[in-house]
Amino acid sequence: MADGGVRFDRAYANAPVSTPSRQSLLTGRLPHATGVTLLGTPLADRTTTMADGLGARGLGAKAPPPRNVGARSIVP
Repeated sequence: MADGGVRFDRAYANAPVSTPSRQSLLTGRLPHATGVTLLGTPLADRTTTMADGLGARGLGAKAPPPRNVGARSIVP
C-alpha cells in the first residue's frame, strides 16, 4: 500500500485551529473566504465543497465527516 501512496515532506495548515483548516480542505478555499475562522463554525449550506464539484462532473466522492465541520453533512 505504501508503494502506491503519496509521501508528504511538508504540511501546512490554513488556520491554527481545526474547524477552519478542515473546512478549507473540504472547499479548497481559505477560511476567510468561507467565513469560518473559529472552532465549531458551521459550513454554510451555500458553500460548494470539492465533493460537490466532483459529483457535478459525474465523479463519485465520499468522505467520512470530520468533527467540527458544522451542521451540514458532507456525505452524499
